[in-house]
Amino acid sequence: MTIKLSRGPKINVETCVEAAGGRYNLVLIAAARAREIRKQNPESQDREHLYSVITALEDVQSGQVSADYIYRVKSQ
Repeated sequence: MTIKLSRGPKINVETCVEAAGGRYNLVLIAAARAREIRKQNPESQDREHLYSVITALEDVQSGQVSADYIYRVKSQ
């Protein structure tokens, strides 16, 4: 397996915190989204699946995942 470069510098934490409605919510949303990404693609070696937490934060930052995501995940 080759080591791929991190996508971390693209993340603006303050934007993510605002989109999630607080730091605590951001942690819950990012963790749940990262688990969902890994569960959907367990054998994938793609960068977005290896670094699922970064992908989850990018989803929050871009607005693809919002604060109500926590409630949708809990109800499943």
